Amino acid sequence: AISVVGATVDLQELCADFQAAVAGGDSASAEDLAEALARCQAPVSVSRTDALGGPRAQPAAGEAAQGRSPPETDPGPDIYPHGAPVQYFSQSMGGWIHAMVIEFDASTQLFNLNVQPMAQPSKVRPLQPDMEVQYNSTSNQQWIPTRVIGYNPSRRTYQLVCHPEADPTRVRVPPVTHPR
Repeated sequence: AISVVGATVDLQELCADFQAAVAGGDSASAEDLAEALARCQAPVSVSRTDALGGPRAQPAAGEAAQGRSPPETDPGPDIYPHGAPVQYFSQSMGGWIHAMVIEFDASTQLFNLNVQPMAQPSKVRPLQPDMEVQYNSTSNQQWIPTRVIGYNPSRRTYQLVCHPEADPTRVRVPPVTHPR
């Protein structure tokens, strides 16, 4: 495993994903994975925790079932840009739900989210490691599946398996499809 901007990536898993994409004829994913592998040539520190560098995130529903509450630490003002996908701790839903940042109001120190117009910063967090997301790839000109490695608050970017510094406006939670 390699450390990338405070997170850990399993290089073998990245290579296996690349080989599977090539074998399966998925050239778009193979291209993005090749780019991610190429970026791994920078100096890195080696460590091992789990496949993506930390405790595996529990699904939002699992956290609610386990009675977890929002973190006590305030992430600070304007940590997430307009359009960033995040999670919001909803009292009514009993756990973390997906949301999108509309704006941060510096005068009230509250987030305006698509699911909550006046959200306390302590109830807003980035998408969690190992979460499946989609990235809007400019090279492929389409949304491609990937996973979250982490969030860099100082750069206001997501670290993804396919991109080390992804603009949050190019990241989304996959749309839910319902069988007909």
